[in-house]
Amino acid sequence: MARTAVVWMLLTMLGVSSVTAWQSKPTFEVASVKVQPQAPVDGLLAALAQSPSMTFQGGRFRAENATVIWLLLHAYGSKYRHRDQIVGTSDWLDRDRFVIEATAAGIAASSSKSLMPETVLAMLRNLLETRFQLRVKEELRDRPVYALVRSRKDGRLGEGLRASKDDCTTTVDARPGDPAFRKDCIGQLRVDGIKLVARPIDELVRFLTGRVNRLVIDETGLTGTFDVELAYDVPKVAGINSAAAVAEFSAGVFTGVQEDLGLKLESTTRPIPVLIIEHIERPSAN
Repeated sequence: MARTAVVWMLLTMLGVSSVTAWQSKPTFEVASVKVQPQAPVDGLLAALAQSPSMTFQGGRFRAENATVIWLLLHAYGSKYRHRDQIVGTSDWLDRDRFVIEATAAGIAASSSKSLMPETVLAMLRNLLETRFQLRVKEELRDRPVYALVRSRKDGRLGEGLRASKDDCTTTVDARPGDPAFRKDCIGQLRVDGIKLVARPIDELVRFLTGRVNRLVIDETGLTGTFDVELAYDVPKVAGINSAAAVAEFSAGVFTGVQEDLGLKLESTTRPIPVLIIEHIERPSAN
């Protein structure tokens, strides 16, 4: 009893509550981590079938086709969106893919399937620490980015970017039959563009980051929700991953952003959050 009182006194002096001190990190009840074999990719459909994904429904978490880098970008929050924000030197972090299955009973799924509950993300971080022996630290470092800004001197927006009085953010994953489903909120994600309905500019920024191979940050000053219709030419050169194809694709996106939206992507440098991998190991098979 006296020993407990001493510990309590020390924790109080340090400004730490007893509940915080003794509470363990959120942990999956059961978790399985396995290397996921990859078949040769032949065509767009095969590539899409091997795209990484993460779901949490009915107390069950599943990630598949997931590299460690992809897991880190999701586990540590929305401020990490691009590979350039992860400092790690082992080539297997980008190459090896894993399937993770775990249970977390009693945790409610998010109303949006695109959003993972924060408690589940904390469990994923803990899994990476225990199964992959991960140790990281976070810093701010100057990195090349694209700043999304208004392109016209008078600030006018393009015909493809219109302010909306509605908000479809919470219905992004709803399907016909779901109580939250709204037909008027349906957007379209295409190879050659995007259509968004009543979404914040941040949704557009995330889309552009995935298209121009660099982190995009919002400096438009636009608030509220918007209807977005952006289209651009896709590469006509051979080899979708060739340097020429990537350059042509990026040029098409830049042109579409300026012509359709009245915005532009400016190359610049900004201090951004960076996750530094200090130690990591391949997980043991189970």
